[in-house]
Formats: sequence, structure tokens, C-alpha cells
Amino acid sequence: MKQIWLAFLMLFVMVSGQVAQASNNPFKKTKEYHFGPDVAWYQKAGMAAKSGQVRERGDVLYFHLSINNKQLQLRLSKNDPTGDLLNSRNLKSLTVKDVRVDGRRLPVFQWCLNNQEQPARHLKQYAQVPGETCVNADGDLIIQLDKKTLERLKQARQLQFVLEPFRREVTLDFDMQGYNDIMAQIYPPVQPKPKARVIPPVVKTPVAKPAAVVKPRPAKICHARAPASFHQIKAIAYPCDNKARKAKAHETIAAQVKAAKQKKAKAEAEKQRKLEAIRKADEADKKRQIEWEKMQRAMWIGRCQKHWDKGVSPCFCKKYINDAPEGVKNTCKK
Repeated sequence: MKQIWLAFLMLFVMVSGQVAQASNNPFKKTKEYHFGPDVAWYQKAGMAAKSGQVRERGDVLYFHLSINNKQLQLRLSKNDPTGDLLNSRNLKSLTVKDVRVDGRRLPVFQWCLNNQEQPARHLKQYAQVPGETCVNADGDLIIQLDKKTLERLKQARQLQFVLEPFRREVTLDFDMQGYNDIMAQIYPPVQPKPKARVIPPVVKTPVAKPAAVVKPRPAKICHARAPASFHQIKAIAYPCDNKARKAKAHETIAAQVKAAKQKKAKAEAEKQRKLEAIRKADEADKKRQIEWEKMQRAMWIGRCQKHWDKGVSPCFCKKYINDAPEGVKNTCKK
């Protein structure tokens, strides 16, 4: 009997240590970063930009926020102060939980959650949203803006993102002070035209006009364009009557379209590879959890069977009372 209680005590200490370790797991702690008025707004490529930074394990993590009249972009990068490198942080799993202005969720973000290919409470990486209204890919979050959202950003005091990179929640708070000043520089207000002064006509002595000079007509210009789905490829102009220039322009466009298709196919293959890796990791986690629960169940039922054979069921067997022999009742008094 003494040996049984000693074994039970050692098992209790081991399980308690595992629970304590799980509760103190630093990878599950949430973090919050606030980028206040001391982090200034600046202009970049026709956008109002603000970049917060955090030092972590010898690296510098950057959070680049950029906004214009068409879209909002948040780029998560590492050791990239300019924010020009795509996926420098190599985020294998980035979930966007919320986008808020002054504590309230942006309606356009809610629309993306409701209308993604598989509606969910969060926007997962590579989620498909109609019209690419919301994009979460390779460390970039891009949201297309409408007039209501633009007006709301003008009146905002704080813009907040709740993210989960590597399954750990991170909250980013961007102070909006100075945002309107930068946007006013990028999009100056239209000044009303001054009213024209009415000047009385002046009677002049007719002067003979010089003979008009006939200017040669400019050559008619045509354009070689890529298909509509490749709108990022700029059209190439050429004189319509110049066959050599026309052939060269269309040849260049065709080469650019081919390169764009290859790049898109490569990106899609990489996306599928990442999704498959995530799926396999999730399946492995579920399998380990099931095996662990089976092992725990078998172990505890074995412990409880000795008590059930005596017609009693102590408190630690309460969870497994349904597996007790017929007639055995829970005798736990707690």
C-alpha cells in the first residue's frame, strides 16, 4: 500500500510540473507594442508611412504601416528599416485577428472575414477574399479602403492590429497624431479658381495677320498592351506605321507576360507547399494529443480499478466514473 501511494505522489508531481511548464510557456504569452507620437509619420512613395521597431534576440523587428487613398498596408519585416524587402521575416503562419480604430473593428475587415473563401473569426494567411479586398500573404496585410474608412482614419486617435505570428498573439498600437498633416501634403486640398476680372474691350487698329505656318502632323501613336489580368505591366508606345517598332513592342510585352506567369506559378506553388506543411503539422499535433489522452485514460483507469474492485471511487477517479463496474458510485465528498 505504501508503494502505491508513493507511485501516485510521483505521478502527481510530474503532471503538476507539466501543467506549470505549459502555463509558463513564453511562446504563449501575448505582447503589446505601442508606437506613439514620438514615432513620426513620413512620406514614402506617395503614402503616409510610420515604422515601429522592436529589438528581439539580436534582431530588429520592424512594423511598417503605409496608407494612401486606396489602401492600407502593414508589413512585418526583420532587419529591414526601409520596408522594401518582401517576406524578410519569413512568417510561416500569420493570423490577423482584428483591425480596430479607436477600439472598434473596421467594417471593411469584418466584411473580409464574412466573405473569405472559408468564413472564420480570423483572417488566416493566404485566405481568398473577393476582389482582394483583404490580403494576408508573406508578412504583408493589405486592406482596400473605401470613403467611409478613409474618413474614419482622418478622425482616428489610434489604429490597432491584433496578430498571431507563430501562434503567439501580438497587439500593435499606432498613434495617429500627425497622420492628417502628412496626407494633406500628399493630397493638397483643391483651391477654388479665382473669378475672372471683366476687362472692357480695347479697340485696336486691324493689323494684317502673318501667313499661317503649316506644322507637320505628329505621327500617330499606338500601344502594345498586356492582357487585362496583367495590369501591372505597362503598355509600350510605338509609331503606328513603324512595323519594326511594333514587332519589338509586342515581343517585349509577350516576354514580360511570360515572366509574370512564371512568377505567379512559382508563388502559387510556394503557397501550396506552405499550406501543406501547416496542415501536416496540425494533423501531427492532433495525433499526439489523442495518443496522450489515451495513455492518460488507460493509466488512471488502471489506478481506479483497484478502488472500484472495493466498491469505492475516490475523487481522482471522478472523471472516469462511467468506466467503473456496474454498481460503483462516486464516493468523492468534495
